[in-house]
Amino acid sequence: MDEPGELLHRHEGHRAGVVRTAYAYAALTCIALALLLGVTLPSLLEGSSGAVISGGVLALFAWLFFQEAYGAWRDLHSEPTETRGAVRRTWAKGTVLWFFRSHYVHVERAVFDVPPTAWADLQAGDVVRVEHWPRTKRVIAVHRIERSATPPAPPRPRRTLRDPRPRR
Repeated sequence: MDEPGELLHRHEGHRAGVVRTAYAYAALTCIALALLLGVTLPSLLEGSSGAVISGGVLALFAWLFFQEAYGAWRDLHSEPTETRGAVRRTWAKGTVLWFFRSHYVHVERAVFDVPPTAWADLQAGDVVRVEHWPRTKRVIAVHRIERSATPPAPPRPRRTLRDPRPRR
């Protein structure tokens, strides 16, 4: 793992983050199941047919929360791994009603959410080594092994609602 390269990011408390993820999603799973079994199921048994919709939604959320908790739990019982390859693409996207931005890097067949400082230093074509947890893809460290020889491409023209043709 001590390959030459420039360290762009290292997260020291990465295991504690996986533990927090496991506990948080386990708690959300328990809450969703409690609502499903404590509120929706009795309503269904009393004949309220509208409870089928809320029961389906709660069951879906319980399943999704469980998947996240289980992936984090499995990460805690495994060792961190690394992915090495060329950066295929980088992008940023607004999350949680666009109040926060997430910065993504696509390496090999995996997408990683990296800090903005590491994301700003990377471009398509750079060869990187990403240390991460295998299932949750929580990033531990990002190393740039080799910088891309070609400069990044200019951004593509955007379409608007008024004019669906790309701007020049």
